[in-house]
Amino acid sequence: MPQKDINRRKYIRLNSCFPVEFSLYFSAKKAFSRKYQGFTCNLSEGGICLEAKNLNPDDSELILNKKPRLSLNIYVPLRKEPVKATAEIMWAERYKNPYAKNSYLIGLSYLDIGLKDKNRILNYARRLKYIPRIAAILLLIMVIGIAALSFYHVQERKKNNALVNQLVSISEVKVGLERRLNELKTRKEMLENKLVKITKSTVNLEHRIIEIEKKLTDEKKRLKQELETALAEQKDLEQKMSGLSADKIALGNMAYKITESRLTNLNNEIELLQIELSEVIKKAGIEKDNLKIALGILQQDNAALKGQIEFTQTGEILLEEQLAQIKLKSGEITQASIGKMLKWLKVHQTKRTGLVLSYEGDRKLKDWGFTYDQALACQAFLISGERKRAESILEFFSKHAKGSKGLFYNAYDIKTGTPREHTIHSGPNIWIAIAVCQYTLKTQDYRFLQLAKEIGLEMIALQNSSTDGSIKGGPDTEWVSTEHNLDAYALFNMLYDLTKEEVYKQAALVALDWLENVSYNKQEGRFLRGRGDATIATDTFSWAIAAIGPAKLAANDMDPDGIMEFAEKECRVEVKFHRPEGRTIDVTGFDFAKARHVGRGGIISTEWTAQMVVAFKVMAEYYRSRGNIEKERIYKFKAEYYLSQLGKMVVSSPSPTGQGEGCLPYASMDNVETGHGWRVPNGRRTGSVAGTTYYIFARKDYNPLKFKVTKVTKVTNDVEYQMQP
Repeated sequence: MPQKDINRRKYIRLNSCFPVEFSLYFSAKKAFSRKYQGFTCNLSEGGICLEAKNLNPDDSELILNKKPRLSLNIYVPLRKEPVKATAEIMWAERYKNPYAKNSYLIGLSYLDIGLKDKNRILNYARRLKYIPRIAAILLLIMVIGIAALSFYHVQERKKNNALVNQLVSISEVKVGLERRLNELKTRKEMLENKLVKITKSTVNLEHRIIEIEKKLTDEKKRLKQELETALAEQKDLEQKMSGLSADKIALGNMAYKITESRLTNLNNEIELLQIELSEVIKKAGIEKDNLKIALGILQQDNAALKGQIEFTQTGEILLEEQLAQIKLKSGEITQASIGKMLKWLKVHQTKRTGLVLSYEGDRKLKDWGFTYDQALACQAFLISGERKRAESILEFFSKHAKGSKGLFYNAYDIKTGTPREHTIHSGPNIWIAIAVCQYTLKTQDYRFLQLAKEIGLEMIALQNSSTDGSIKGGPDTEWVSTEHNLDAYALFNMLYDLTKEEVYKQAALVALDWLENVSYNKQEGRFLRGRGDATIATDTFSWAIAAIGPAKLAANDMDPDGIMEFAEKECRVEVKFHRPEGRTIDVTGFDFAKARHVGRGGIISTEWTAQMVVAFKVMAEYYRSRGNIEKERIYKFKAEYYLSQLGKMVVSSPSPTGQGEGCLPYASMDNVETGHGWRVPNGRRTGSVAGTTYYIFARKDYNPLKFKVTKVTKVTNDVEYQMQP
């Protein structure tokens, strides 16, 4: 084998290319040629293959004859100074290069090079060799990862969509069963009432027959006695007349005539009595026969009604069994759906600020986080065991949120934390304080309580500045809302329970007095929207039940049943809801106001319907504690019914962030007037924090406006509270 090929086999082709500066020298190591530029073709532990260009003819001849040695400056990337080395020529050959003359490949073997420098060059070259392979592998892994992630997201979206569709379907079935069961119960009650009436009529007829028989007996007895008396008198008169002689008759003609007349009258009377007796017997017999016929019909109706009631009871039992099975499955699906809704909230919470996006589908509200929604999201995280997420929201408001006059703005940018709406209203601030109070009670962590106290004191300042004890809409707002005063009443009670400071107790009493004497309309049995404002607002009814409570409402001459009846009568609507998959379904829920007063037709507010569900559950618990099982059943049924209706409106989030997780839209229509001065956002097919969180509250039996009482100590009259489930 030629020596050149043997030498070449010693090289490991690393395909690395380093710039090299070289010059020729002989044994004295004194360079005699000018410096040339070249590049490495490959490297080995013992040397390099050098590509040299534009050599002059004399130097080219020397190199081909392998006479000189080379002094090298090898420029390794990422190294400031070149690596210096000397090498001898092992082989050399010319090759054609269209871009340069006198081009040569020269095989060199190191004569003098530092060990570290040699290893550094070799290792770097090896890395360069494997980088394309590693990059290709990483790229392949990345492609596979992206494909797997995309597949996972597609599958996850499919699962989420399937879960939402299951929830909607089972909600529709549940609503149908509940409606049929309610109709059966209503029919059963109607039949039972009718049976009671028929039974009562039957008893009355039986008593009437007995009375007729008794009356007939008495009448017959009376007539017989009168007849017997008349017959006896007749007989006596006849005997007297038969014993009279002609002389006596002549002498006693007058007496005879009188006796004869009396006898004639008596005969007539006897005949009439006999006729009357016969008529009485006949009439009584007819009436008795008619009553017996009527009684027979009633008894037949009675038997038929009992059969219908029994049939209805059988149907009721079957429906209840079906409903129990549906509820069991619904419970499983609902729990999974609640988990998905919580996940939807989590993916829309930003790490930088801790704030949650309020409306997913409205581009005009992109990156908006309303303060009220943050208070709701905080509590949803709290009752779901996500304490850190709840804390991050409260951290923002306690440390970073910009405000004015001691209060927060209505909305912030969820990414930067800067205000998006430079308006300050009382309600959103009170709700942040309520969230702090519920957090404090649940965790026994008091570090945010000062924030709630400061907001509470600002509300008390507004209360003290008014002439009637009300809290106006904000520091720069003159209107007074019932809603804000209900919120404040709830907050003052919570702050008093946590701090025992009398200032909050007194403020709660003032708020209750205003609600009772100014906001509550006793004639209509409902709350006004605000001071001097008789507009119907659904949330004033539900929040009155949730914040004040049925017992205290009743004690202060405010009828809780009347409030709920008014809400159902005036604010309940049935609408067509167009689901994202193209189906149109019928949904029943609650409007923001009295629909016919707004002019846009009925729409369902998911948040305010869920608020009504919470109120129905509060009413059910109120009557359960008083042993009124019937009313407890009615309110429980209504709560379950409207929850099932809301389940029909759950949609899959279509956004890349939402990944198909379940959530509730804000309303059943887009961009229409609520009737209270603001419009419904766009995005009925995507999620609303307010609608979704309040649905979670309703499902978890959580009342955000009240602490849950667990025990009352009679001796000290102290009340113990716990966080609701």
